Amino acid sequence: MGRLWLKATAVAFGFVLLGTSPLKVSAEENNSVETALGGLSYYLDEYYKDNSQETDSLTDLLSIEEVAVPENIGIANVNDKLNIRKGPGTNTEIVGYLPAKAACFISDISDGWAKITSGNVNGYVSTDYLWYDTQGVEKAKEYGVLTATVNAGRVNLRSEPSTTDQSNILTSVYRDDVFKVLDETILTRDEEADIWIKVTYMETEGYLAKQFMELSYQWNEAIQVEEPKTTSSSTQVSSQPNSSKPAYSGGNNTELRNTIVATAKQYLGLRYVYGGNSLTSGTDCSGFCLAIYRACGVDTSNIPRSSASMASSSSGRSVSRSELRPGDLLFYGNNNKTVNHVAIYMGNNKIIHESSNSGGVIISDMDYRPYIKAKNFID
Repeated sequence: MGRLWLKATAVAFGFVLLGTSPLKVSAEENNSVETALGGLSYYLDEYYKDNSQETDSLTDLLSIEEVAVPENIGIANVNDKLNIRKGPGTNTEIVGYLPAKAACFISDISDGWAKITSGNVNGYVSTDYLWYDTQGVEKAKEYGVLTATVNAGRVNLRSEPSTTDQSNILTSVYRDDVFKVLDETILTRDEEADIWIKVTYMETEGYLAKQFMELSYQWNEAIQVEEPKTTSSSTQVSSQPNSSKPAYSGGNNTELRNTIVATAKQYLGLRYVYGGNSLTSGTDCSGFCLAIYRACGVDTSNIPRSSASMASSSSGRSVSRSELRPGDLLFYGNNNKTVNHVAIYMGNNKIIHESSNSGGVIISDMDYRPYIKAKNFID
């Protein structure tokens, strides 16, 4: 009876300590120590001594930790895109649209119309084409991408989930780096009984201490139209995905640029395939940029295939840091400034890129390493 009580206490106490929210850490991690999770170490030691065969069960329990989803979330229930209107009616201006399975946040519902906010767009959508309430939360978990964001200044990425061996430090990642989670939670027994998250980052697959990470879902967001105008009374624009592609002919192209970023975010985690061009089966870094451009209606016939050729070609034009806009391409390379990597600029000093053999598509800070050049291929 005593052993059974101890096991139950260890697990229950572990959940009390872990809670359901990520632990915020303000201090930077040094190269030798990740902070222990307090008294959980003692109880887990006793638990393992009592019955080491039950490790997998405890891991399973810890791995089902819920990541919060706002109760007022809505998900676009369409095959293509859902019009966002200025007012609650089909006779009002279209101010933007929600791509299929994109998310919005609902502030009010009345007479079949939901007042929503998504990204930079505020307006109304028909509830006939929206999952909301309990179904909205369920669909948000289904269609969201679970990501981990670094919330400390610098965190060690390790080849093994353990702090006992300093030789397992692969590299460092930095505050606000975002990437797709491979395994939500992994428990490993070392001196500090840390909880670890398995991730991919750049050319490496490894483990990060959970107390330095914030878990959240990412969803596609609304696209703002450049010139609002009234169209047909149908709220659901199209019943087939990619049924039409906009034709762009220079100018500011804000809508196109927002569409490029929103489309790229849909492919977080897309696997790396050398020479790949497919948003289904995989791409390499330049193939990803070109595939996203093409999916958004950009003519890529004059853009070279490789990152080095893109950077050096006469196609597009070089832009300074102050001129960067979402959808532009950033080029990275080695110490000799030979270009070997390209990424899509998202705005707010972030890029999205096909990172590596193991990493897939991730979001990074644009200065995760110095970029060599930036180019505008859009206007």
